[in-house]
Amino acid sequence: MNKRSCGFVAILLAAAVHTLPARGQITWNDIVAFRAPADNPTYAALQLAKGQPDECFAGVGVDYPPLSPGGTCSTGVPKKNLGYIWGLTEAGLGVPGFAGDEIWFGTFANPLCSGAAGGIIEPEPDLTVSWVCEFGQSMLARRPVAPLPPASGDWRLPRVYSYNLVQARLTDRTPADAAFYGITGMRSAGSLGSLVFVAGPTFQTDVVFAAWDAASGAYRGSCRATALNQIRQWIVVNGVLYAGAGRDVGDGVILRWRGSAADPFLGAGRVSEYCGFEVVGTMPGFPAYLTTYNNQRIVASAWNRTSLEAAHRAGSTAPTRPLTAGVYLGPPLGADGQYDAGDARRPWVRIWSPLQYETDPVVASTTGGGAITFWNGWLWFGSMQNNATAASSHSKCALSICYGPPATPQESLDLSFQTSRAASIWRARLVEGSGVEIQLLYGQSELPALVPGTRTFEMKPTGWTARLGAAGFGNPFVTYAWAAAAGTDDLLFGMYDYRYVFDVRLGVFTGGSIDTRRGYGADLWRFTDADSPATPETVRGFGNFTNYGVRNMLRLKGGDELIIGTASGLTLEPAAGWELLQLTPPTVEPARRR
Repeated sequence: MNKRSCGFVAILLAAAVHTLPARGQITWNDIVAFRAPADNPTYAALQLAKGQPDECFAGVGVDYPPLSPGGTCSTGVPKKNLGYIWGLTEAGLGVPGFAGDEIWFGTFANPLCSGAAGGIIEPEPDLTVSWVCEFGQSMLARRPVAPLPPASGDWRLPRVYSYNLVQARLTDRTPADAAFYGITGMRSAGSLGSLVFVAGPTFQTDVVFAAWDAASGAYRGSCRATALNQIRQWIVVNGVLYAGAGRDVGDGVILRWRGSAADPFLGAGRVSEYCGFEVVGTMPGFPAYLTTYNNQRIVASAWNRTSLEAAHRAGSTAPTRPLTAGVYLGPPLGADGQYDAGDARRPWVRIWSPLQYETDPVVASTTGGGAITFWNGWLWFGSMQNNATAASSHSKCALSICYGPPATPQESLDLSFQTSRAASIWRARLVEGSGVEIQLLYGQSELPALVPGTRTFEMKPTGWTARLGAAGFGNPFVTYAWAAAAGTDDLLFGMYDYRYVFDVRLGVFTGGSIDTRRGYGADLWRFTDADSPATPETVRGFGNFTNYGVRNMLRLKGGDELIIGTASGLTLEPAAGWELLQLTPPTVEPARRR
């Protein structure tokens, strides 16, 4: 750990002995005394593929020594930059005799060094016991030709892989396409038949789509969509492929694909507004997750397109537009079971907003809708809250509802604890004649909110009583509902658990043996009926503490088996790097052995 990190930890440890003025979702006792429940797995987990070292690290600001073909380093230590399976899809569904690679995914590098991971650290070189961020001292930021900006110094080329379940074979599909050098990461993936899309945002705040024929593995080219600035999830409904995306004008759209395997972009070329996709729905927020309501309409779980922090940076003293996160119910699908261009003018109705639960308006601006799915007659969804951005928004904003810059280390710690929120879990359904019924399953009856014009927080009622338990499934460090998958007999929620990152930052963990009682690693929770508490498939990253999140999850061939893509940003740990897992119930034979 470098001198800057040691000083930061010492300040926080010194501050932590004081009593916080209000009971937030995190206290110092939670940090020291928390013990995770025992894993109760039903599925058998099998690792299909694993991210490998791609670099040698010999010190901040030191040129990277060569990496041997076997992934070892004669100088320095192996580093695994590619930590996230950021987009995941299954190809070949419904294609008779399909013999191509079924699983396709894209990656994202060094998430703890990126604003996309929540701005967990400041953009200056920082070395911890488990990861490093070089920023401006990166070899790529110091190169004489086309150096990366310091804030992007830890960027690495995003890669695309396919996996053949029958042959147990991983193939790197990353093309020799210059467009990939402008992509921050491959954040989304979707497929229809044999055609696969992997897409991600660019440094130019556009979106690049890349396409393959999964049957042959042939690359079909890329297109940069200049009207879009973000993309996250895809869905197939009644044989039609849709995607949710954010637009430069500040709203969100539902896109419909009308191309073909031979012409994925309908002749749009390398640069286009929408790359041949058709806008069939619009909403105020960014549709981050998609599902259907009983196959009758599409539903989107959305994020804000702005925040108090963004408004403050722009020189304003108020938000530039209303907060738009929440769950949006789309109009009924047409008589043909589809949306078309005419549906773009039909309204999407927000049936849930974080403002219905969150007591602090600044924290609400950093909270969005999380993973969502339909199961047992209900829409099930979770929240996502970025604790680092919440504290930053409070500290940089000049409004009376904002904390302002902390004056002491104790105030910094207080602000961090009071603005962190564990993920809440909800369900909703349409009730004929009475609108929408919404239930809080896991959450809090009170949350801390800043007393305007002061630096103190007070507990305020959320207006809800959770039916099944506390937020985060009882873990205050579980802040993202990152993935959801409904099956015949159960519903799974995959979560992001930042406990290990937090412990390293606060100096609670400084190296050595891992205490398994602390529950480091991703959480996967399983519901088996609509009214009973969930049970933990794992709260320890499937036995690998570096897997701190279940980033993506799908039901294999729409059945009971699962394919999971993990998130791991601990680049210097030997066990780090993305993992592709197959989860199989006891009654099902794994597909790869068929």
